[in-house]
Amino acid sequence: NTASLYGDKWHAYLLTQVTQKHSQKIAEPLSGLQQALYQPAAQSHSGFNDYQQAALIWVKQARIARFTPFSTIKERPSHV
Repeated sequence: NTASLYGDKWHAYLLTQVTQKHSQKIAEPLSGLQQALYQPAAQSHSGFNDYQQAALIWVKQARIARFTPFSTIKERPSHV
């Protein structure tokens, strides 16, 4: 259940979803991105490319379960 994760726990979860090799590549940029969340708007975009690369690596390499909403829910017709 990831809905309750935030901060360091969210960061740790993201890193556990990729191999150690990829985790080492994205740990620092994801940490920087996490820190930037609650800061005033940055005047420079110096870390943007690093953040973008880390996000792309995570999306491509993450080992997450496939989610198919409503695939297991059987609803009865409401008019019956």
